[in-house]
Amino acid sequence: MNLCRMDRIHFFKPALIIPFILILNSARSESPFVHIVVQEEPGKVLQYAVIYREISRKTNPLINYYWHNNGKMRSSRGDFSGNLLHGNYEEFDRSGRLTGKGTFFYGTKDGDWKFWNKEGEIAGMEKWRKGFILQKISVTQTQTTTERYKNNQLHGKRTIIEKQKPLCIEIYRSGELKKNTRKLSLKSIRKQSGTEKKNKKKQTPDEPKLSE
Repeated sequence: MNLCRMDRIHFFKPALIIPFILILNSARSESPFVHIVVQEEPGKVLQYAVIYREISRKTNPLINYYWHNNGKMRSSRGDFSGNLLHGNYEEFDRSGRLTGKGTFFYGTKDGDWKFWNKEGEIAGMEKWRKGFILQKISVTQTQTTTERYKNNQLHGKRTIIEKQKPLCIEIYRSGELKKNTRKLSLKSIRKQSGTEKKNKKKQTPDEPKLSE
């Protein structure tokens, strides 16, 4: 009985090993070996993953590629000449505060990117798909700007909101402005017409008005 069991074990060994090798090779092809680089720049420190060997890939003239050469991260549109960035990217200021975070896919920006100001508040967000930006949101203390893109050009609505009220809405097609609608306060209209009085009494907040 022992010999029979041993024969069964030897018989099934190759059947277990071969799928394991195939899975390992597949994982290696999808996730290339990378090493982490820490790069110091004036006022900031960058940390990113780089494919440790040079590879050849088909490039797109519309896409910016990020690559590492001679100890520096570099970028160029339409092509590259070095080791491609691949994996997590983080950016810190000199105090160690996180100021930027995202992901690279074979040298192209991919997925969600976020940026923070000195106070640790969100300053911007971007959504990428393998080198093509889809949406960008910029945030200041008073305004929030939302932009949509297609083929790395403004395409669709570009909206500026100030104090939770629409200030400007623009429509773009392939990078060209097609329509511009501005919402201005009564205060702004009075300033433009020159009819604003110097000494005004305290009033309730003005409602926005449409203006071309």
